[in-house]
Amino acid sequence: MGLSSTVQNAVYNAINTTVGDLAQTVTFSKLSSPSYNVSTGSATATTANHTVKVVVQPFTEEELTSTDNISTEDLRVLLPKKELTFTPEIDDIIIFNFLRYKIISVRLDPAEALFDIQMRVE
Repeated sequence: MGLSSTVQNAVYNAINTTVGDLAQTVTFSKLSSPSYNVSTGSATATTANHTVKVVVQPFTEEELTSTDNISTEDLRVLLPKKELTFTPEIDDIIIFNFLRYKIISVRLDPAEALFDIQMRVE
């Protein structure tokens, strides 16, 4: 097992076991690219929902004052890469506490084990 796999497993286990009381369950909603149906002449996209465990936290005061694109209502989501089979993208949806949040930004840590996501209520 390589170093990257070891770090990914450690992050996944940390969020799912070690910080279990901090972890929240959210629904990640991913819209697929539209597919064109030749016989009907229409394009349709499907939505795939994935329930994942994450850590949700507010941004720090320093981040709010030093970064232009972070709103005071935005939340940070720490999502183990191992939770998903795809990469989160801007405009994907996260449902948390019965509210729909749009992804504003996505960063992957240097070990490629953890997505750091900025989300905003739609």
